Amino acid sequence: MQQVFVELYKYNDAWRATTPAERAGFVRNVSGSLSQLTRGGVEVIAFAVNDPGTDRRAPYDFFCVYLVPDRDAQREFERGIEESGCTAISTRST
Repeated sequence: MQQVFVELYKYNDAWRATTPAERAGFVRNVSGSLSQLTRGGVEVIAFAVNDPGTDRRAPYDFFCVYLVPDRDAQREFERGIEESGCTAISTRST
């Protein structure tokens, strides 16, 4: 059964210490791996910055929403995120 997988991120001190060029490089690396996700049946539905001026804002800086084929694929996807080093620059919640 398909699952909607939402990740919520908070910038941590390591991310804040990166330069704009380092951040752009990270985004390029993540964007490059999106094709691998689609081969695994994962669909990126949306990603955005969580606007600080929004009323009743959740306490996160940005979010990503994915459609995954099933719970096993979601768990595999979570492991891939951990291995990517993404959590080294942000805190995530599912």
